[in-house]
Amino acid sequence: MVHGADGTTAVETSIRRDAYRDVVAGDLSAEDALTAAATQRTVIAGALDEPSPAVGWHALPSWFVIATRDRLISPAAQRSMALRAGAETVEIDASHAVCRSRPAEVAEVIATAARAAA
Repeated sequence: MVHGADGTTAVETSIRRDAYRDVVAGDLSAEDALTAAATQRTVIAGALDEPSPAVGWHALPSWFVIATRDRLISPAAQRSMALRAGAETVEIDASHAVCRSRPAEVAEVIATAARAAA
């Protein structure tokens, strides 16, 4: 529970350390997954339901990396979000920690998006 300056309270959430590797970082080494679990930042649970005031993908091209072994956000859900956004998709055989486990492939998607947007 976190208390805001305005007197409100909110629930913070995180992934249990003992479940972190299985849920988030299955393709990281045990040591890297343990470090990631220990240094994860909490999120206010309500933020996961809060609508965005501006949705860039309505008017801008977008790209989406789908982590096919993600156990936090299912690949099916990722595909649905990407389709809704009309995004160019790249599927990578990786966990939710795809940026850490497959940085070169993610960087190439970012570079491709940057070249296309230039």
